[in-house]
Amino acid sequence: MLVEEGELPAATILSSCGPGLLAAVIEELAGAAARASGLAPEQALQLATETAAATTAYLRETGETPGDLIGRVATAGGVTEVGVKGIRERLPEVFDEAVAAMLERYGAVGK
Repeated sequence: MLVEEGELPAATILSSCGPGLLAAVIEELAGAAARASGLAPEQALQLATETAAATTAYLRETGETPGDLIGRVATAGGVTEVGVKGIRERLPEVFDEAVAAMLERYGAVGK
């Protein structure tokens, strides 16, 4: 993908750091499921990993956006809607802080 020079730091973070960030999200989702239930951590991690892989494959194959998919699977007042609502309330701040710190570090590297 071609990006403008000014977009390079964010594009680099997404493409080179993204796998580590997404792996951390998968790990945290699995950990939360294991802590909240009787599910073994290994089972939770396998389920979360396979779900992430299948979701990504589905989005690539269909061309749907994540928002499209959420709209189709999150029924009003349902379990998915409750989870998505919690994530959308809290996670943007976490990611904003993480990306800002990464961009700051990106700017310091090589100086």
